[in-house]
Amino acid sequence: MAGIAAYFGSVPAVLDALAHALAPRGGDPNAWHSAPGQPALGLGLRAAVPEIKTRAGAAIVLDGIAEATTLLGRYADHGPRALLVGTDPYAMALADPAKGVLVLARNGDGPPLYYAAHLDGVLVASEPGALLAAGVPSTPDPATVTRFLGTGACDDTEATFHTAIRRVLPGQVITVTRDGIEPVMVRPAPMRAVAPASATLRAAVAHGGRIGVRLAEGVAGAAALAVALGGPPALEGSGPAAPGEPVPVYSATFAPLDTGEEAYATRLADERTVHRTVTTGPDQLERDLDAFLADLGEPVPDPTGFLVWATARSAAGEVDALLDPAGANLLLTAGDRMPANAHRHAATAYLARVADRCAARFGVAVRTPYAEAVGSGDPLRRELAGLARAAELTGADQLRHPAPTRELLTASRGRIYATLLSERFAARPWADQRAALAGFGALLAGRRADADYFWRLYLVERWLRLLEAPAPTAQPRGPLEPNPGRLLEAGGWLRFPVRTPVIGAGDRLADNVRYQVAEFVGHLAADRYYRKVLTTTWFVVVAAKPVAVAQGRARYLWEIVPGLPARVLTARGDSVRRGPWRTQLAIEATGLGRVVCAGGLLAMGLRTLAYKVGGPALRAVATPREDAVFPADVAVIAPPDDPDAVAAALLGALRTGLPADAYATLGGCAIVAGDRVLGWAGPGEFPADALADDPLGSARELTPLALVAQPPTTRPTKKDKTRRGVPAGARR
Repeated sequence: MAGIAAYFGSVPAVLDALAHALAPRGGDPNAWHSAPGQPALGLGLRAAVPEIKTRAGAAIVLDGIAEATTLLGRYADHGPRALLVGTDPYAMALADPAKGVLVLARNGDGPPLYYAAHLDGVLVASEPGALLAAGVPSTPDPATVTRFLGTGACDDTEATFHTAIRRVLPGQVITVTRDGIEPVMVRPAPMRAVAPASATLRAAVAHGGRIGVRLAEGVAGAAALAVALGGPPALEGSGPAAPGEPVPVYSATFAPLDTGEEAYATRLADERTVHRTVTTGPDQLERDLDAFLADLGEPVPDPTGFLVWATARSAAGEVDALLDPAGANLLLTAGDRMPANAHRHAATAYLARVADRCAARFGVAVRTPYAEAVGSGDPLRRELAGLARAAELTGADQLRHPAPTRELLTASRGRIYATLLSERFAARPWADQRAALAGFGALLAGRRADADYFWRLYLVERWLRLLEAPAPTAQPRGPLEPNPGRLLEAGGWLRFPVRTPVIGAGDRLADNVRYQVAEFVGHLAADRYYRKVLTTTWFVVVAAKPVAVAQGRARYLWEIVPGLPARVLTARGDSVRRGPWRTQLAIEATGLGRVVCAGGLLAMGLRTLAYKVGGPALRAVATPREDAVFPADVAVIAPPDDPDAVAAALLGALRTGLPADAYATLGGCAIVAGDRVLGWAGPGEFPADALADDPLGSARELTPLALVAQPPTTRPTKKDKTRRGVPAGARR
């Protein structure tokens, strides 16, 4: 795959930004610019052989199957309308400074091409992310998002998910001049249904190369495997590139969900195949979703797009092409009447974008023959089952859903609730927060069946978070540095925050703390200056909230049923995130009487007295915060149970994890909430003034531990400071 970039009426340097952003498409960059005195035009190409063809002052860049010099000749003789020829897929950009025109075209299902009017010019690129990197605004298009959420349709019109960005449609020529952008639809969009499924499958395999098959959607995937294996005599000529070579077969494993996909794939696999599993369960989905959206550039309507992308990534280097059954489920569930071409195109147009990104990122050509197949319902199912039986693939005629969407959403409900409860989601013009929360709860309870809608809603939000995420500006702090906005030394004490993995329910907290503290003590011992702090009394501090989470004291908002007192005491107009849930847990933690008294004092503005009446447990009930680490963003965290005992257990664990000399000077372990000590174990007292500015920082810092120690009597030298790469002013 190649990467196309172009500009009209802009500055030449913009090509560098576009080419840099297209680096994931591989290859080397090349550029062409119009001569001084001519209209400002430029073309860029990123490819294995980035050759830019020219003729009579015009230049062309091409991605796909076409001859650049032939297209230049047709343009010279017949103009822009002649740039679409034949049925081979390609996209191109042509610059003609003499006529002051930039021409964009996309033949058939050629690679995607996008353009945007920006400042005084027009920018062009193979991916919308390159246009954003060059300065095009990333404002989402409410109309496109609303249509996508309601129908799942995308990629079938000029509109993209970005207000400022448009796509070149198949069969479209666009001219850019000083007078503006003029789209010219030369030929109507090609009819998608062109041949029986057996013929489109055979054509997909006949392109050659090392063929792999994504085994999904039941009989549709089995029929694709049958054709790849050689199929019945009517399909002679199909099969793997090397006779007798096993065909790689890929199937999703949704562990820990039990969907039967693994057993189904194992039943069909034999000595003619080599079976690979692709991990796509809820945990893997959460880890990969941002990378998937970054590659695709825009959301997709259902999990099929993610499964295709994940499979192509796994197949990279093993196969040249992936035969994929995506789109078959639309036909198999349509009954005896085949869906209209317009509906099929709207539902499957996004597959071209998925195929383009998979080819660019992984070098795997994704072929989706069912997007062009004739047939539907039971007749098609019988045709495909016949192909499978002819290839001796037994048990392949069962219909399976393309992906367990509802089960995946259920397993990820915590993350989805966090998204739906966020203030950012509440401000979106295309969704009502309360209706979305109620609807998602109904889906989980089995009262709704539109799981794909909530997949789309969640994916749009994840995509927007990527767009809205600020670019990193600061270097990661070193292990012996304070958290941002905190001092390393306060109240006469050094406070070293310790970064850890996220602590979840059921985690072995003592083992985690022992390992992290022992590793950090190693950092201190290796430092020429700070190793001295281990020779005097030092302490371990642990935040109360992760302790409570590990104890299972996080109550998800959807699991809390507020009683009548909690609902009455909750002020009207309270936000969706807080509501009566925190009040309910406060009643459970401290009793109704204390909560009523504390509420009255709070209403009178006597905050300090209110918390004295409510007691430490009332203050320790943590309200969900959007910027908190899961599950604290969607759960009310009760105070830890018996914090003194927890501190004692941690102190005992440190005895076996620390060097003897370091443990000998350890003064104790404290469980803290902000600047308050909730639990303590040790021979003396903990110096509470060391917590003056909450050295553990925000939850996003992932530093629930800290080591508190007395500073050495000698100050660090300039060499000590510069050796760690931190200015002297940052140490205090």
